[in-house]
Amino acid sequence: MARRPASSPRAQGADRQGDRYVVQLVLAGTPYHKPTHVAGSNAVGLDLGPASIAIVPREGEARLEPLCAELRPDARAMRRLQRRMERQRRAANPEHYDERGRPRKRGKGAKGWKQSRSYQVSRRRLAARERRLAAHRKSLHGRLAHQIAAVGHTIITEKISYQGWQKRYGRSVGLRAPGMLIDHLRRTVASTGGILHEVPTRTTKLSQFCHGCGRFVKKPL
Repeated sequence: MARRPASSPRAQGADRQGDRYVVQLVLAGTPYHKPTHVAGSNAVGLDLGPASIAIVPREGEARLEPLCAELRPDARAMRRLQRRMERQRRAANPEHYDERGRPRKRGKGAKGWKQSRSYQVSRRRLAARERRLAAHRKSLHGRLAHQIAAVGHTIITEKISYQGWQKRYGRSVGLRAPGMLIDHLRRTVASTGGILHEVPTRTTKLSQFCHGCGRFVKKPL
């Protein structure tokens, strides 16, 4: 059991946390499944995007759903906290900036960055908001993973480079975390006796395959 160090009264009033205790319990065996989480027997194909997912069962109706539609962070409040932290960091470390306000390059003998009490309070406030956002996102991913597992026990999806998505769709991927959803789905399906197949897109070329003639036809993006 790990105990978080006690913070000052001012910090406790800022992030409303105080002391937090974390307990981790590890058990061996088959995980418990709620009666409502029934595993399906169908095969399901997934088309995952940065902000949406298409669920296509072998038998049944396909559907397109947005990822984490209920996740609406207060971006304005978080930006205000980030700007406040930047002002507090500059005020406490004027030697790390040049006359034009640009950060200086740190040499071998450079001193570390100082953190004021107000900066630590702002940092804890931002961390509390991000922690609540991550917990909500994890809950939404778990709900969607159980919905997909209820349709089928064999999941087929493309093997995607999520690092490449981060470069192009950084804000959307950072908010919805599609790679985390696949990891959660892989554990959920494995616990029910199913399997998740990740098909490599470089060899299959799914978007260029013609089901009519059975050949690969190049198409513009």
